[in-house]
Amino acid sequence: MITLYRDNGDIDGAAMARLGRWLMDRGCSGLLLFGTTGEGPSVSVAEKIATVLVMLDAGIPPHAIIVGAGAPSLYDVVTLVTALGEMGCAALVIPPYFFRAAPREGVLAFMDEVLRRTAKAATPVFLYHFVEMSTVAVDTDMMAALIAAHPGRMQGVKDSSGNLAGVTSWLKFPELAVFAGDDHLARPLIAKGGAGVMTATAGLAPALVKRVVDGADPDGEARLSSLWKDVLLTVPVTEAVKHIFAHVTGDDRWLRMRPPLRPLDPGTAGQTLARFQAADDGAIAAALKALPPVFS
Repeated sequence: MITLYRDNGDIDGAAMARLGRWLMDRGCSGLLLFGTTGEGPSVSVAEKIATVLVMLDAGIPPHAIIVGAGAPSLYDVVTLVTALGEMGCAALVIPPYFFRAAPREGVLAFMDEVLRRTAKAATPVFLYHFVEMSTVAVDTDMMAALIAAHPGRMQGVKDSSGNLAGVTSWLKFPELAVFAGDDHLARPLIAKGGAGVMTATAGLAPALVKRVVDGADPDGEARLSSLWKDVLLTVPVTEAVKHIFAHVTGDDRWLRMRPPLRPLDPGTAGQTLARFQAADDGAIAAALKALPPVFS
């Protein structure tokens, strides 16, 4: 999910809940809040907890919520992961970015401490494997050590490496639900036993992603791949998704984002919309135009 804001820059939890309900009604089995597309590093631990509480109060089931809980600070991660477990939600943890020179043993110790310190809450934890962003990684040997030391805590992986071999390497662990962060890998991963995808595209075109994941729309695979690779990956993803929502709905409130992110410049925005229209058969735009009111 993208993150929605009020005009004063605060997170609009009620709007997030309405968007989340629409996404689930259109086919999403769960909602990933405050990931890369959701501007996770720009949002504080307190804001994330408060937003989840609003969404739960609005009727979003806790088991359907997974929250980006990565931070360079061990104690921020532990605080958020504990709170999520107490609320019945799951956490998506990226290794401690910024510390790009940290030794392998240090990264493993960080993850081990997160699991040890949140044992009472028993929060389901998913690894966010996105080395391009984190610059540090948990590899399969490290995962094996974490599973052995903390049985039942590691529930899955979101792998955004962009290559099938990397994503499927996690399938050696039957305990893990393996998701791709790239839509063009959806069907190849599922064919090998993977669980599905967690992508920005699912937050924009959930019905199309659902049909492709279910194998119910072979023709849709090419459209989905084009929407991902030819549209969203050609520009900053968060900005692209927000611009498409704003343009199709005619509501500039979708464009709100936190610095350092800024809306696309006019030239890039125009190119992005042209690529979107070329990739869409009209169904995605029609669904966005019919979107019930999200902002109050």
